[in-house]
Amino acid sequence: VSDIPFNGPISEVRVSRIDGEFVVNPPLSQFENADLDLIVAASMDNIMMVEGEMKEVSESVMLEAIKVAHDAIKIQ
Repeated sequence: VSDIPFNGPISEVRVSRIDGEFVVNPPLSQFENADLDLIVAASMDNIMMVEGEMKEVSESVMLEAIKVAHDAIKIQ
């Protein structure tokens, strides 16, 4: 009913690094052990948004978290 263009579905996931392991959509009870917590929105081909918080982590850890999130979004 809208004339707004639709360029395909968008999905999002939360990814956290808990005890050194990336976890997609972790339970809230595990956040106290997380040193990185991101919400990533993406299409099949592109990252659209990244929001979150973290302790001091390297750029490579941040990029790996975004990759893990995008891989999970592609499955959805």
